[in-house]
Amino acid sequence: MSRTPYFHRAVIGVLIFLAGMVFESRQATAQFCVCPATMQTTKRITICFNGGMQQVDVTFCDETYCPPGPPTTADPCDPPNDPINARTVIDRICPIGFVTADAQNLMNATISAMGFCCGDQAGIFACAAGATRADWIVRWAKCVQFDATGCLVPCPGSPCCGFRVAFFPGNPPGLCETLILDNCSDPTSCTSSTCTELQCFFPTQCCW
Repeated sequence: MSRTPYFHRAVIGVLIFLAGMVFESRQATAQFCVCPATMQTTKRITICFNGGMQQVDVTFCDETYCPPGPPTTADPCDPPNDPINARTVIDRICPIGFVTADAQNLMNATISAMGFCCGDQAGIFACAAGATRADWIVRWAKCVQFDATGCLVPCPGSPCCGFRVAFFPGNPPGLCETLILDNCSDPTSCTSSTCTELQCFFPTQCCW
């Protein structure tokens, strides 16, 4: 459980209310570390990394549920099939204007920045603006490497780190609490000597 400063964010743009309140989906069949190119979204976000604010282009697959609802397919991270706001697979992280070999903390900082308590940089929780709770299932590759362009990418056939978390903005006032509900990470180790094996844990602080 963690509490981090919460800054109220104005919602930019127009909130769209769908008839029947059907969930909107940037479809992620991508839920077990598979993120097909046809389903990918890439966004430039700001992360708190290595003592400063940096930008990265993060590529991910995502399902957004508005209003919150149970996952459209059974998910081992959500055995009760409880309502969630989003289900995401992080595929690729490309540093912009800086170079790093720190795969673990680059991943940590990116996950944090995409989460509700550290800014919702990718806009995954736009539909949850003003809510007192937001639930997220998120996955990323456990075995990664930096490619020739300096981007952090999954190793082929990598096992998956995965978590279900709940965010509680304004609990207590001025703070945002992160509660880890489930760890559904694959215990399999990396087999390639060219890959870096990440520790599977959900980063609850914003800066790395």
